Amino acid sequence: MLIGFPVRNPELKTKLLPDGHVVVFNDRTLWAHILSPCGAAIWEFCDGRHNLDSILDELESLTGSRPPAQETEKFLADLVTSGLVVNNGKSYGLE
Repeated sequence: MLIGFPVRNPELKTKLLPDGHVVVFNDRTLWAHILSPCGAAIWEFCDGRHNLDSILDELESLTGSRPPAQETEKFLADLVTSGLVVNNGKSYGLE
């Protein structure tokens, strides 16, 4: 289970594409990740002020329907595994 409030890794660069996708690039590893528009919205809420429940609330406000919690949590876990999310300068971990 995810713990805490996810924070975007400050070492990464992002570029919003015209179709709503976001490219996230790590200069150190030379890896690029492409986030779907939905993934990009979740990414935006990884600001250290939102936990899983509040991210789901925000997405529901934007779209009019609540996304499945399990899928959103899995996506956040994938962000952790990919090193795209940190917590206070440390890798954002799983329990």
